[in-house]
Amino acid sequence: MQSSDHDHSTPPSPQCSLVSAALAGLVTKTACAPLDRVRTLYQIQGMFNATAGHSAAPRPVTTLKYGGSFGLSTFGQIYAEEGVAGLFRGNLMNCIRAMAVYGIKFGTNDFIKDHIRLARSSISSSGSSSNGSSSNRADGRLCFSDLLLAGLVAGTAQKLLTYPLDLLTVRLAMGSNVVAVASGGVGVGGGSGGYRGILDCVGRIYVREGMGGFWKGLCPTLMTGVPYVMFQLSLWEYYRDAYRRYLRPSVYGVSSSKADGMKDVLESSIESSIAGSLGSLTAQLLVFPGDTIRKRMMADGVDSRPGGGKDPRKYKGMMDCLRQVLREGGASRLYHGLVPCIVKALPNGAIQFGSIELFSKLVPQAYLLITSALAALATTTTATTTTAAAAGVT
Repeated sequence: MQSSDHDHSTPPSPQCSLVSAALAGLVTKTACAPLDRVRTLYQIQGMFNATAGHSAAPRPVTTLKYGGSFGLSTFGQIYAEEGVAGLFRGNLMNCIRAMAVYGIKFGTNDFIKDHIRLARSSISSSGSSSNGSSSNRADGRLCFSDLLLAGLVAGTAQKLLTYPLDLLTVRLAMGSNVVAVASGGVGVGGGSGGYRGILDCVGRIYVREGMGGFWKGLCPTLMTGVPYVMFQLSLWEYYRDAYRRYLRPSVYGVSSSKADGMKDVLESSIESSIAGSLGSLTAQLLVFPGDTIRKRMMADGVDSRPGGGKDPRKYKGMMDCLRQVLREGGASRLYHGLVPCIVKALPNGAIQFGSIELFSKLVPQAYLLITSALAALATTTTATTTTAAAAGVT
């Protein structure tokens, strides 16, 4: 990944990029798992009855299990019902998903940007462009429209290829019992809505909802998730570039832009953390209502409802979901979970982009050290074998 505009060294191999993305995903999702679960519970609460039956009647806001405001009491409530493990419920699935998501997102984004640069360079060298386009800069920086294009392609590829993993993450994060997220529900433990693990979740979705169950909410995901990734990646680079041009010289000094070694790695990681945090926050604010619709459609069908064989859906589609949410709680219901989302977006963006910057520099170095050590070991082994063979002949 070409993570720094000041780093003109050979980019790491695809294998190193994949490992870097996987490590960044594991670190980010595990660190932010409690905040992520609280956000999910806020967004989907009110969908289910505490009883086995199902009623289409809207519930007043006062009966919601988790209050409209966000505080430490929510974490305490989850801890009291499910223990420490409850704060990290679904994190294994989230980490598996993150490894694929980050690899596709960052890999595709870098791939498209590289090809845009090549195209701009080709046009410039052929003399077809003489207008001094800002996307054809000597330092390789792209204009914001080019960043948006790369982010759009990356977001589309990510969401289409990893959507079932997205859905499994939401389902597992709901908890061991739908009662845990039902309006006014109390307690946990056995129940039709609980999943005993990833394989049990996959099996029950297939049996009760069919193959289509793995793609519930795809449409709102494409309409909200793709723009989120597009804005997140584009704003990350925009904010990072602005920081390096206007703030870095005053913070670290002009000479720091050419720093080498660990100091440069740390400086770049800090810059990416700040820019990633701001980019993630801005993108989340832009798409949050659509994300609430997405989460509700992904959770639709998990509770038991009467209706032979397969459970009928609560929502007939994205627009029906929007109408029902507005009828149940007004426009404010679309923003349930916004505060925990903001609280999560800041550290999530900082950890995600800071760690991808860090690992994209450290993993190639570790790879070189390991390959060099293995090569030296192989040489030593070969020399020892040759010497032993020669001695045996003598």
